[in-house]
Amino acid sequence: MIRRYILGLILALALVGALVSPAIAATSQDVTVTATPIYIALTNSPSSEPLGTVAASSTIWASGSTPADPLVDAGCTFTITNTGSVAELIQIKGSNFTGGVGWTLAATVGENTVVIKAGKSGDAHAAMIALTTTNQTFITSLASSATKKWEFNLQTGTFTDGVEKSGTITLTASAA
Repeated sequence: MIRRYILGLILALALVGALVSPAIAATSQDVTVTATPIYIALTNSPSSEPLGTVAASSTIWASGSTPADPLVDAGCTFTITNTGSVAELIQIKGSNFTGGVGWTLAATVGENTVVIKAGKSGDAHAAMIALTTTNQTFITSLASSATKKWEFNLQTGTFTDGVEKSGTITLTASAA
């Protein structure tokens, strides 16, 4: 009888222990996180354009001759490529020219004052942007990996010296 009592007690304790013991389950779980960073980058080719000797009161196209109006890819010298990961807003600006007395970049030509106009494929000549020394919108949205052809012209005024001049056109990208 005592054996049965002890055996019953052991079974009862085992049953209670089974009910209160923790369930066996996973105690951790992994979550895979992926992200694509916004990466802003562009290239422009070619990176320079020697115009050679220029005459006063003339218009010199980077391509060497007046291209079709409106501009078409075949008539454009430069190619912008969005090498970033998202669509980009492309802005453009120029600089005053250095060398000798220098040339000032302006909206109209004059003595030692020049105009640079830039346009992209599809733009009419009349719609080309007269560059200033501050950024202006050039392309509102250039898709990732996309390219856009573009062209510029230099319009000269009169000169007070014959020293070689040098200026810069700057393209700047930001997220569109």
